[in-house]
Amino acid sequence: MMERHLESAYDQLMSQGYAVIDGALPNHVTDTLRADMETLRQHGGLRQHRFGFKSDAGAQARVYTKPHIFEAELDDDAVQRLAPRLQATLDHLRLAQAARAAFPALRLNGEPGGVAVKLQCNDGSGCFPLHYDNAGSS
Repeated sequence: MMERHLESAYDQLMSQGYAVIDGALPNHVTDTLRADMETLRQHGGLRQHRFGFKSDAGAQARVYTKPHIFEAELDDDAVQRLAPRLQATLDHLRLAQAARAAFPALRLNGEPGGVAVKLQCNDGSGCFPLHYDNAGSS
């Protein structure tokens, strides 16, 4: 299922850096994901998004809060405790495997621990669809 949607988005992803895939998930799946995200939001399972910048390697990081953006990692304790269906639902979608199959030129990491799923709730006007995480990179 997901492979077909990702393959259709290839040109848009390569030319724009992102793709919008309308109807990629059936309603019952989006309903489950939305309900679990709402549970996380209502019970404090999502943390305020913060990010830091350093002017140089020896400087102290300045930490900023991004308003209206709340997030969690799929493997966070709160996610496992409050929304256990999320893991099973996302595993069933096989997103990482589908992305590797659809975009072999990107050489996406298939190793255990090579994929991180970040959950994000935009509470109001906040959004950052175009970004990358570079944690631990030298």
